[in-house]
Amino acid sequence: MSETPPSSSRFNPWPWSIAGVFALAIPLAVAFVIFCLRHPSELVTPDYYERELDHQQRAESRERARQLADAVEIAYDVTVGHIVIRLPEAHAPLRPPGEVRLYRPSAAQWDRTFALHVDAQGRQELDARGLPAGMWRVSVVWTVAGEQFEAESPLVIPGKA
Repeated sequence: MSETPPSSSRFNPWPWSIAGVFALAIPLAVAFVIFCLRHPSELVTPDYYERELDHQQRAESRERARQLADAVEIAYDVTVGHIVIRLPEAHAPLRPPGEVRLYRPSAAQWDRTFALHVDAQGRQELDARGLPAGMWRVSVVWTVAGEQFEAESPLVIPGKA
């Protein structure tokens, strides 16, 4: 005589759990794709290759500036509230054309660009009294004999005491 085992009427959660995971994962994946499509990434630019060439030229300009006998000086004069820039002695008498860029890492709306107009000693002072206190990056770009040079330095403008 063979006895049949009693039928198990216990609830098995595994099939329902697997179905529940798929039922949640698929709509979440679709929602994520829709979210990504509506928020385009601004890290990639349409002119990527041109920007890469510009980046390479800037790196070469910085290397040329580093190879000069004396470096560009970028400092903040607290007594008058000016940013003081001094070009290397070899380039100072030439009064080379160029520009000074002030970058505010924490607030792009404060970024400024000025023409480079050095005196016979290679100095230029920029009035910084209207600029907010904090961290700035100062970039000086100039051209001598068809070659571009660039020097960049961090600068802290102190707050009013």
